[in-house]
Amino acid sequence: MWKVLVILCMVGHDCTAFQQSPMQFYETYEECLIVAHQKRDLLIMRYAEHGYYITESKAVCEQQPVT
Repeated sequence: MWKVLVILCMVGHDCTAFQQSPMQFYETYEECLIVAHQKRDLLIMRYAEHGYYITESKAVCEQQPVT
């Protein structure tokens, strides 16, 4: 199982890691990465609308152990 992690760095702020809430898990890395990129793009757009300048962004997926 895979979970989405988006990291945004903004001018004047520390880098921040975002996870989906509620947490969602994906069966494949590819499926997760598609969602991660969509979430990253949405976050960048929303923060830019509020005047934040994004200096760096990263959309990744972390593998979670199946219990």
